Amino acid sequence: MSSSISPSVAFEQRTNLPLITVATTDIILSSKTKKQLHNYRVRYKQKIITFNNDHVALPNQWITSTKSSFEPLIIHNGIGARLPKLTAGIKRPDEYYIDMSQKNAFIIEKKTQEVLGSTDEKIQAAAFKQLILRKKFNPD
Repeated sequence: MSSSISPSVAFEQRTNLPLITVATTDIILSSKTKKQLHNYRVRYKQKIITFNNDHVALPNQWITSTKSSFEPLIIHNGIGARLPKLTAGIKRPDEYYIDMSQKNAFIIEKKTQEVLGSTDEKIQAAAFKQLILRKKFNPD
């Protein structure tokens, strides 16, 4: 008997992190900042979350938001430089969590493959994204 869930959907269900939203706030960017971004919106949402996991204790509060809010969020919180501007494949990570107390960013990319074939391009993309993001984040 075959399962009705495709392998990619089952994989994505297992990678969802158990989190609790502590607060949601608005980010309103200045006109100078919004001109330096790909998207010209000025209002974004920011979530402060904590992880709820029985196996690992992570007491710190983390910042996250939607895919399109990644670059405005890191600029607004002073952890990312305005330049270089993020490229299309990097500016919208699938999930990201920023630990403000430790100055760590965890970026999660969920990639699936529906058909047979090579995955070389997916592997190469990770190293490029890491290089660009290291330039983006402030080195302090």
